Amino acid sequence: RKVIKEYLTKSPFECIEKIKEIFPKYTYDKMESMITELKFIFDVVTNMEYRNLDEYVDNMIYLKEKKTKDIEFSEVLVKCSELHQIMKDYSMQLPHKNELKYKETHKQYDYVMKKVTDAIYTGENKEPTYRRDLENIMPLYKKELSELIEALEIKELGRATTDTEAIKEQVKYLSDLGLRYDDFKKRVIKMNENRDFMQMDPVRYDDWDDLRDIFNLMKGLWDGIANWEDLKLKWVETQFKEINVEEMLKEIENYMVISSKIQHQLERNEAAKEFQKRVMEMKLTIPVVSCLRNDNLRERHWDEITEVLDGARIDKNAPECTLGFLLDMKVNEKKDQL
Repeated sequence: RKVIKEYLTKSPFECIEKIKEIFPKYTYDKMESMITELKFIFDVVTNMEYRNLDEYVDNMIYLKEKKTKDIEFSEVLVKCSELHQIMKDYSMQLPHKNELKYKETHKQYDYVMKKVTDAIYTGENKEPTYRRDLENIMPLYKKELSELIEALEIKELGRATTDTEAIKEQVKYLSDLGLRYDDFKKRVIKMNENRDFMQMDPVRYDDWDDLRDIFNLMKGLWDGIANWEDLKLKWVETQFKEINVEEMLKEIENYMVISSKIQHQLERNEAAKEFQKRVMEMKLTIPVVSCLRNDNLRERHWDEITEVLDGARIDKNAPECTLGFLLDMKVNEKKDQL
């Protein structure tokens, strides 16, 4: 009011005209917005259901959040009332629709806030039931965790294989298991959020970290095997003269790191041992391939190479001369002689 009086002193007529225009519009829009929000809250609270623990907690969180809006709504009403009073103090006509809107807003505010308060009271009476649910679910989650760990201990995951279909099966099995793991993790997090809301101590399963670590290792192993076999297939079909030794060596070194790390952590897993062995075999082949691609080799050198390879002749320009052709001749086993 002090500010208004200062403006009135400077330019009373102009200020009064502005107040007549601005105040009613401002308060009407504020109350209209508040009614819209109150109606939305009313609809949500009216349609609330308590079919399970998660719904109960979500509902109670929503109700308590809206209860805190009580002060904010009250301040809007007070502010609108003060602005209306300013107009009356200076003998300005307050539009009738503003008076009606104020009464409607106040009535809606009282009604909805009472409904929120009653809903909180009803919810609090249900809390003991849902506390019991939280306690009863713990053994079920522990059993599910054990089942997930057992699912990682099947023999197939530790059995070495070069069969493409068998590798795909293990990759899919672990992918599906990963979905189960993610779902379980999500539900455990939600359970602890519910316990926190009810001021209960969080639950931590001792085997949780073990499950996560073992799963990541197994998935890394079989994804690595599948990707390696795809890469190797591309290489063995590459014509000898088209082989990019530097690119191959870079990829092999990457898989050496991956396979060595996994094999170190899964010492008893035959698939992990075989994975590292296959990568190493390919690595030992690279020096031979590099030497055979030497442009300085003469006919007499090729005669000696043929002799070392038990009579097998290498024609670098022949379409059938691929990396797979060299691997079939087991050139890596004769690398020292070559």
